[in-house]
This record gives sequence, structure tokens and C-alpha cells, in this order.
Amino acid sequence: MPYLVPKFIERQTKILGPLTFRQFIAMVGAAGICILLYFFLPLYAFIPVCAAIMCITAIMSFIKINGRDLPLIIADFFQYSFSSKIYLWKRSEISPKLIRKTAAPEKKEKEKADLLKISKSRLKNLSSEIETGQK
Repeated sequence: MPYLVPKFIERQTKILGPLTFRQFIAMVGAAGICILLYFFLPLYAFIPVCAAIMCITAIMSFIKINGRDLPLIIADFFQYSFSSKIYLWKRSEISPKLIRKTAAPEKKEKEKADLLKISKSRLKNLSSEIETGQK
């Protein structure tokens, strides 16, 4: 039985026209700050300050880089900048194992001689066996 899998599950829903809820709240908040500043600042100071606030809010709300929101990228940047960047390898304390000398020196010499006797054709056969996974 086929199941319907919803597409675009990471996409935020549009609440008001082309705006998502987060974008709408940010724009309303910036407009509210501008309205408050209208009563406290003279007109020549109000216009550039309000324009800067609205531009910054629009940039933070609408710009996405590689599918990620700009505020998330800025937060990740600060988290990386202020976090520790020194990675130390900590050796785990494992008790050493006792090694017994059971192999005689004659066996080692015999193994070396056997390894030297492997010819190129044998190596070619071994490499083809490894590549194909067959014996």
C-alpha cells in the first residue's frame, strides 16, 4: 500500500501574503520601534535611523544563504568564534599487555624467506582476487 509522504516539510508556511510568521513579527516589531522613535527623535534624525532599522530587519528576515536563515548563520558564527578550537587527544589509560616471546628466530627468518619468494604473478593473482572478491 503506498503512503503519501508530504513534500517541503522544512518549509515554513506563509501566514500573511508572502510573509511567514517569523518575518511578519520581525517587520511589525521594527515598525513599532520606528513609531516609538518618531515621538522621541527629531525628523532629521528619525528618517535615517528608521530607514536603517527597517533595512536591517528586512535583511535579517528575507536573506537566506544556502537555504539557512541569516540569523542562524550569525549565531553559528559567534558560537564558533567564541568556542574552544584546541582539540587535544586524551590517551585512555589501558594497562599494558604482557607479550611472551614464543616465536623462535628460525620461524621469523623462514617467514621472511617465504615473503621474498612471492613472485609478481602471485601478487597479480592476489590483487585480482581482492578486487573481485573471488578466490
